[in-house]
Amino acid sequence: TARSRCAVALRSDYALAHLNLGNVRREQGRLAEASNCYERAIALNPNFVAARFNHANILSEQGRWDAAIEAYKQVLTLEPNHVEAHSRLGAALMMQNDTDAAIAHFERAVALAPDSAGAHEILAAAYLAADKFGLAVGAASDALQRQDAASSKQLFAHALKFVQFTADPGQHTRELVQ
Repeated sequence: TARSRCAVALRSDYALAHLNLGNVRREQGRLAEASNCYERAIALNPNFVAARFNHANILSEQGRWDAAIEAYKQVLTLEPNHVEAHSRLGAALMMQNDTDAAIAHFERAVALAPDSAGAHEILAAAYLAADKFGLAVGAASDALQRQDAASSKQLFAHALKFVQFTADPGQHTRELVQ
C-alpha cells in the first residue's frame, strides 16, 4: 500500500515497515520483492521473528527447501515454541525426504497445540509416509476427536487399511480397531 511505501521511505531503518511492505508484496504475488523486504527487516532487527518466519514461508513457496529449512530453524532458535514454524519446518523436511526429522517437528507442533486437528492430521500423514501405520491411526483418530472433518476420516481409513496388512499393528491400533 501507499502507506507502507511511505513508511519505508520516511524510516528506511524501521524493520516493521519493511515487514508490512513485504506482506503487501507477498499478497500481490511479488515474492522476490517480498523476500527482499523481509531480508531488510531481518538485517535491521535479527531477532524479528515475524520477518524471519515470513521470509521462511517465501523460501518454501519458491521451493527453496534447503534455505527454507535453515530459515525455519532460525525462527525456532529465537522462539522454540513457535507451532507454525515446527509444522512448516516439518513440511519442508518432508519435501527433502527427511521423514524422521519432519515427524519430530510435527510431534512437537502437536505437543504445543494439542487441540489442533490440523496438527494431528499432518502428523498422521507423516506417519503414513514413514510406514508407521499404528501411529498414523492414532494421530488420525486424535484429529477426528478434535474435528469431524472429511480429511481426518480419509486419513484414518487409509491408515487402518495399511494396519490390516501389518504383522503387529501395535497395542494402540488393536484397541482402536476393536
